Amino acid sequence: MTETRTLPLSAVFAEIIQSLRQVARDRAWKIGVPMMLAIDALLGRKIRRFDWLLARIAAGLVPVARGPRAASAEPRPIRQVIAGRVVLPRGFGWMCVLAPQTAAAFGSRLEWLLFKDAELQGLVAASPDLARLLRTVFRITGRRGGMAMLPPIPPRPRSAAQEAKVQARRQARSLKREAAQARKREIAAKRAAQPRFSRAALYRQGLGSATVETAYQIWRHERGLGPTKWKT
Repeated sequence: MTETRTLPLSAVFAEIIQSLRQVARDRAWKIGVPMMLAIDALLGRKIRRFDWLLARIAAGLVPVARGPRAASAEPRPIRQVIAGRVVLPRGFGWMCVLAPQTAAAFGSRLEWLLFKDAELQGLVAASPDLARLLRTVFRITGRRGGMAMLPPIPPRPRSAAQEAKVQARRQARSLKREAAQARKREIAAKRAAQPRFSRAALYRQGLGSATVETAYQIWRHERGLGPTKWKT
């Protein structure tokens, strides 16, 4: 299913993203100027990244698959939060919290463009980086349908050291799970081997409830089960 465009693809994408930037600017009074500037800069980078990817595809520069990460003996440094630095939200559809109808409408427009435009579909199929860029825009605008139309991100291969670490964690979890299951079976077997206290047999002998309850507490004490509350 195709649709004829009167504007270049980069211009249509820039118009949609500029509309999202305007949404953030209109709500600066609600989210604060620093957060508005951070969102504006993020969306501006999306426009420049989109144009750069289109230029690379037009030049015939096919993206190369990523290789395994180099194993490093040093641990990764802990990210430090700089005082006063604005941290953007990470939840799904976080721009819809600012403007529930407006942000979703612009995300739906990009979703419809991907559904109808054959050129954009071909570019997305040829460039995983472009698919990743559109997935980010669909995520912040809460469009699950657009994310479903994109090809899945190919998994990044692991190095030998990383693969060994993953296998060690899986084996440790498996051993821990087997130990817990063995402990449950052991407790169940002990409970099954212990004789049960029958109140009904004592009642049939004509004993009262207080005598039966006392006998039950003695029975538990002899087996190290601890006392229970008095039942009336």
